[in-house]
Amino acid sequence: MNRRLILFLTIAIAIFCAGPSASGKNSYPPLPSHDEMVVYSASPRLFAKENSLDAVRKQLDRIKALGCNVIWLLPVYDESRLRFGSPYSIKDMYAVGTEYGGMEALLRFVKAAHKKGICVILDIITWGTGPDCQWVRDHPSWYREAYPRDYKKGAYFNWDTPELRETFLNLMRFWIDNADVDGFRCDTACPIHDKGIKTDDWKWIISNLRASYPKRPLLMLAEAAQPRSLAAGFDMNYGWHYCDALEKLHKNPDVSTRILFETNTEEMEGAAAAGPDKVRMRYCTNHDKCVKGSPAEKFGGQRGAMVATALAYTMGGIPMVYSSQEIGYPEHLSFFKGKPPVLNWTTGKDIWDEFTRLIRVTLHPSMRKGSLTELCADNNTIAYLRSYDSEQVLVAANVRDEAAPVELGAEYLNADYVDLMTNQPFRFETNVLEAHQYLILLKK
Repeated sequence: MNRRLILFLTIAIAIFCAGPSASGKNSYPPLPSHDEMVVYSASPRLFAKENSLDAVRKQLDRIKALGCNVIWLLPVYDESRLRFGSPYSIKDMYAVGTEYGGMEALLRFVKAAHKKGICVILDIITWGTGPDCQWVRDHPSWYREAYPRDYKKGAYFNWDTPELRETFLNLMRFWIDNADVDGFRCDTACPIHDKGIKTDDWKWIISNLRASYPKRPLLMLAEAAQPRSLAAGFDMNYGWHYCDALEKLHKNPDVSTRILFETNTEEMEGAAAAGPDKVRMRYCTNHDKCVKGSPAEKFGGQRGAMVATALAYTMGGIPMVYSSQEIGYPEHLSFFKGKPPVLNWTTGKDIWDEFTRLIRVTLHPSMRKGSLTELCADNNTIAYLRSYDSEQVLVAANVRDEAAPVELGAEYLNADYVDLMTNQPFRFETNVLEAHQYLILLKK
């Protein structure tokens, strides 16, 4: 039987078994606005060794309670058997891998997420495939022989081939039509060393994709720091440079916290120049970063990790939680097959509670819509004001592991506040912040 026919029949049976809403007929929740969006990046391998999409599905209530309303799933496709267990090396981009539970499990997951008001976006990989992908045999012109990165046994797309545009457009349509997903996070969305998918390719793909679903908003997230990815049609891209600045700040005590203001200005001005509805995703770790060190390992312990998270979430953009952060998992994590542990999601309640409060704070109008006023920055502390209409929120933080004064003026030191993390009245008794302390204060 023809392979495509087998695939069609499998999907049809899965949709029938999953119920009527799995077909994508008006079953999706509204896409959250930028003023209320919080992204949860889920690495299924951290949830279970087998049937991992069902394991993530069982955590949906916890993820929603955390405050997240968009789930970005790391790749769940049929993985290449020839490239060191990476979920980003794909054998078949039209199939869900058996370790994840197959197509039926994805349909169950999306349906359950939608019922809870959570949108789901899939990873799309545009650098290439595993060497055992059928496309390598059927369409050799889609591939190039050399690639400037040291990937082993990978087959890399030649984006000078016009057919690839339509191939990826049809691939995205397939997952919207058959799995009811709400958009895509696009891997390596900007060319590396001038190789790979180009801005014009994205313009063509995204414009045609949106035209295919004129009544359905889609979320397009680019793994890219360059503003040109936003100009190409993406809604959101990475705050890569801000995350790098947080790490640089921690590694070098001679670096001033002013680096955060400078990087924030660069990233936000770049996004604004691309369009009024463009935004950055902010974080202090992700699946790539976590391979080399957990937030606790990179920022001097769990308190340092929470300071970095608070600074990432309150200076602007859309907060992103990487699965494991919210329980304070202390060790670095791999997303490669056979390497990551299955995490115990009932641990780290104190950290989970703090994350929940912090995410709730980021929904204040001043955090999402407000202006930012720099108050002070030195080698140890930073303070800024987020303002919108009559609301003013003061953020002050000590990024070091010993107490240090924060140089705030009398106007701020003598004011009355509500501590938004505790919902208790607050007044400065001293301008000294304890080691790895942060404050988020609503000015009365």
